[in-house]
Amino acid sequence: RKMKKIYLAILIALAPLAVSAQSVNVHLKDGTVIEYDASKFDYVDFTGVGPADTTITVGDKSYTIALHGAVDLGLSVKWAARNVGATNPWVSGDYFAWGETSPKTTYSDDTYTNATAIADYAQENGGDIAGSEYDAATVNLGDGWQTPNEVQAQELLDNCTLTWVENTYDSTILPANGMIVTGKNGNSIFLPAHGQMRNSSPFNDEYYASFWLSNFIGDTDYGAQAQILQLYSDGQWGSNGICSRGYPVRPVYTK
Repeated sequence: RKMKKIYLAILIALAPLAVSAQSVNVHLKDGTVIEYDASKFDYVDFTGVGPADTTITVGDKSYTIALHGAVDLGLSVKWAARNVGATNPWVSGDYFAWGETSPKTTYSDDTYTNATAIADYAQENGGDIAGSEYDAATVNLGDGWQTPNEVQAQELLDNCTLTWVENTYDSTILPANGMIVTGKNGNSIFLPAHGQMRNSSPFNDEYYASFWLSNFIGDTDYGAQAQILQLYSDGQWGSNGICSRGYPVRPVYTK
């Protein structure tokens, strides 16, 4: 009965907000405030989100991997525990062409239909689409969430410990190859290796943990390119990706 009263109270509170298209602010215990557009709400309910983390042991060392939310790694921004569109840290989530905000079945030059508008915006805004209408993290998760830029990615690489693990170690706990990233404060996230999408097929999945960054490179001999964060068993590699191909997005929270 108590839960029903809480549920009813929240619905009553949300009703005028939805009409006036205000914001719904969720205040987390760590001080983070997540803002949502109330006009997009249909209803609110409460379901169990499961445990906050899980422990993986590699050799003689154990890692506590965050399963959801924005994770404090001791950096200037918090990193999401999972990719955009992912139900857990181990899966790819959605693939996006650079600057697009919805997944699709085919990733090619022919299906990259908004390329000119995306490139124009990037060039007019310092080569960066973070936080804009072309940012898959912002559009899908809301204000404060962004595709990381090259500075934030480099900060992650410079200040965290990287440990490559493979699902052959224990596929019941770790159903994907990938990189455990551990901050100096001991908190960890997992970046899964699911490669990229070329046309309608995955490429380099299991070998490369690759993610879009928000920085535009421009036109090259291979077409328009943007920066990616790419990790693999031998270490790290900042690289470029062809914009029309699909890569996952691992967002950061900037508030």
